[in-house]
Amino acid sequence: MAFWPEIKEAGHPEPPDLVKMGQLNKLRVGFKHYGTLPHSQTVRDLLPRVRAFFENVLKDYCGLSYSDVSLIDLVPDPEVCSMLHDAQNKFSSGDKPEALKTLRIALRKVEHPNGKDLPLLQAPAKPRLPSEMDRAGLGQYLDQLHSFLGESALRTNAIMLGVDPVRYASFARNTPNIVWSASGIPTTILLSTYEAVSERDFTEMIDFLIDYALKVSEAYS
Repeated sequence: MAFWPEIKEAGHPEPPDLVKMGQLNKLRVGFKHYGTLPHSQTVRDLLPRVRAFFENVLKDYCGLSYSDVSLIDLVPDPEVCSMLHDAQNKFSSGDKPEALKTLRIALRKVEHPNGKDLPLLQAPAKPRLPSEMDRAGLGQYLDQLHSFLGESALRTNAIMLGVDPVRYASFARNTPNIVWSASGIPTTILLSTYEAVSERDFTEMIDFLIDYALKVSEAYS
């Protein structure tokens, strides 16, 4: 490419790779020096080039396949890392309920790692009311109050750990409930068939867990 001026004078067409580099440099100069944001469609059109770049670099210099590289491997807990890969395989095979169940259990593992402690706020245990108070309607009020306290604790913990509480709440809302026995055995409560969960939704859940696992790993004691 060092001799492009001479090639251009000879009437040869501009090499495609040089055209692409020129386009990228033009976008770079516009953004860096003039504050011109590229059009959203222009950015989307660049994605195939970026992917191809990484595919070539990984293959030629790292001996890796692009499809084999995942941010999941950054998760420091090997058990959680394995569960996230397992959930991906289950979702790909069409078993959405089991995939989401695995993600919810992985969340539990992130928050309750073996041999470590995560300083989280806990909602107080819900007391049992006398039958006459329950019949008077206080039981329903107490259920709502306890649910609010639990949700408040979850969101406060997320903020304390630097995790988006809205993403946390969305993850909890779109995955099955898990009830744990005293011996640590999980029982799944399916809230739906989860057939409406798209691949994009599932990928967001995986991304959330990766982000969460990385951030809480710094807070373990």
